[in-house]
Amino acid sequence: MTSLRKVLALFLAVLMTAGIFVLASCKEKEPDKGPVNEYGDRVGEYDFGGDEITLLARGGYSFVIPDELYSEALPNIYIAVYNRQKDIEKRFNVSMNMILGSMGDVLAKFGEAVSAGTNDYDIGAGHMKFDVVAATEGYMLNLKKLTNIDFDMDYWSQAYNDMWSYKNLQYWGTGDITSDYLEQLVGLYVNMDVFNQYHSDVDLGKLIDDGKWTMEKVEELAGAYYEDVNNDGIRNNGDGYGYVVHSRWEASSFAYGGGFTLTVKEGDKYKFSINSAENQAIYSKLYSLFNSDCYNYIDADSDLDPAGYYMFAPTRLSRMATLRDVPWEFSVVVMPKASEEDSYRSPTYDGVPCIGVISTLDTGRYDEIGAVLEGYASAGSKTTTPIFFENALQSNYSRNELTFKNLELIRSSVWIDWGFSWCSCINTDATTDAIDLLPGDSLAANHASVSTAQAEYESLFNTRINNLYNKLEELSKKEEAEAKASKK
Repeated sequence: MTSLRKVLALFLAVLMTAGIFVLASCKEKEPDKGPVNEYGDRVGEYDFGGDEITLLARGGYSFVIPDELYSEALPNIYIAVYNRQKDIEKRFNVSMNMILGSMGDVLAKFGEAVSAGTNDYDIGAGHMKFDVVAATEGYMLNLKKLTNIDFDMDYWSQAYNDMWSYKNLQYWGTGDITSDYLEQLVGLYVNMDVFNQYHSDVDLGKLIDDGKWTMEKVEELAGAYYEDVNNDGIRNNGDGYGYVVHSRWEASSFAYGGGFTLTVKEGDKYKFSINSAENQAIYSKLYSLFNSDCYNYIDADSDLDPAGYYMFAPTRLSRMATLRDVPWEFSVVVMPKASEEDSYRSPTYDGVPCIGVISTLDTGRYDEIGAVLEGYASAGSKTTTPIFFENALQSNYSRNELTFKNLELIRSSVWIDWGFSWCSCINTDATTDAIDLLPGDSLAANHASVSTAQAEYESLFNTRINNLYNKLEELSKKEEAEAKASKK
């Protein structure tokens, strides 16, 4: 346990240094903003007179723990959430009221509230795939209107800021404000017992550090392992494989880690394009691995089965707890890249929480809601985020320096495609024509290339992308007109 304590202490020291947690692609801070305060942000002193703030949230317990549910017996992450909540309530003299929602509730319930003109909600924490479309429906407030929000700060995800910004608009943010963001990051789980049995001469950490952790290398290493675990003489789900996935999304994540893009930017706008030479090369690697003998696809979005056997399996960091009690050693590492010359990329699951504010919020509360959101994010970087990674390092499978270094690499290399970040605005609905699942869908259809998918979807998706831009442009011009009118 001595080495674990050293690794954990080092990791937490990295996270806590200056109260900064770098999520991805961080922008340099403007020098004229001045120093941060004792809380690690630039929010001034406020007293909002005990005002109640209502949050509608999927995964709401990463924001608010009601007093009646609080107990010191709760997992430490929930205790950290509760303590952060109480600190925010005390700092700004507010009361946090949480309404627990499900996927799509921000879109549905904010829409109902806006139409009815009621004040049922203030903040929404939605599911990206289902709720991001609420912005173009007019249900969300442009967050750039709020005072006290500083999206240049490192506790906001710069990768998502870039994708969700359009001219003078930004309706969503994410990052350290919720540990659910961290849970949606994708890594590659490695059964170290199996790996070391078949590759005792391979230093996996050095392979990654030297930039040689590529898609082709993963296929090579995975290809060494197949075992008829259940001794029935046939290849089935009860056997051991070199590479296992449990859903189309996990299949797609192999491509996204390699840099597979759904959209490309031409001028100042994106368009649907998956037929580039780079994508074709990435998809050919994906297709090769997933049609090899070492690969098994279990069509169920289930947790990694501790009773199963595999060398590699991609999945979200949220599933760490499911492997704590397995009898073998596990590590989690960054997804492989397309080539040695490329950079590592950490894809995210489509359930990334999108944080926004209802469009009908009274202008007199812009200071309050902005202060609370910024306070939550800055406090999260020093409380819930370190606890999340502390839990990861204390898991049975990750008591090693390899996982420590790769968690840092995963969190600092978050990558997101523009079309993926706006997926529910481009899909017909949240379950069909799923743009975010295209690589996995193509595999399911056994396409040998992405050319057929490009031909099938190009007109459809580009039409929807244009519709998305038209709506954003309309909202942008409306904001400009309102700003001019307010100055008269």
